[in-house]
Formats: sequence, C-alpha cells, structure tokens
Amino acid sequence: MMDPQIYPYLAGLVGAIAGSCISLIKERRSGKTLDLEYVRGLIDEQIEDLRTERDKSRSEMVKLRERIAVMESHLRAMEQRKNLEIAQLREENQGLRRLNAKLAAENVQFKARLGVT
Repeated sequence: MMDPQIYPYLAGLVGAIAGSCISLIKERRSGKTLDLEYVRGLIDEQIEDLRTERDKSRSEMVKLRERIAVMESHLRAMEQRKNLEIAQLREENQGLRRLNAKLAAENVQFKARLGVT
C-alpha cells in the first residue's frame, strides 16, 4: 500500500502531465490548422493559376478562331479569283480555237487558189 500523503503529489503530477498533454494536443491542432490553411492557400493558388491558364487558353482560342476565319476568307477570295481567271482563260481558249479554225480554213482556201496541196 501507498502512503496516503503521497496522493496529493501524485494528483499534482498527473495534473501536470495532463496539462502538458493538453497543451501538446492544442499545439498539434493549431499546427494542423495552420497546415490546413497553408494547404488550402496552395490549393487556392493552383485553382487561380488554372483559371488564369483556362482564360488565357480561351483567349488564345478566340484569337486562333479569328485568324482562321480571316484565312478562310482570304482562301475563298483566292478561290473566286482563280475560278474567274479559269473562266477567262477558257473563253480566250475558245476564241483562239475559233481563230485557229478560221485561219486553217483560210489557209486551205489560199492553198486552193495557189494550187498547192
């Protein structure tokens, strides 16, 4: 058996240990809270960076779409000019063929007049 006079000292010792444990637990909790706040801050920064990157990507996509639209417009204009030039060349070619046929017929007539075969 223990001496009953030691109980107050043991109670004080247990209280001191409990107080120390409680302060350690509070420290860890506040540390975890700080850690959680720090992690939340990092996550918020990453989210903001991702949003900025997304907005930047959207802006670049809009610019690319505008450039594509301009290029497509230029391409359509070039295609129209090409088609117009082809039509003009076909008309010119038909005229030249008619002229060639006319000159060939005249050539035959001149040869007939000259008696050349």
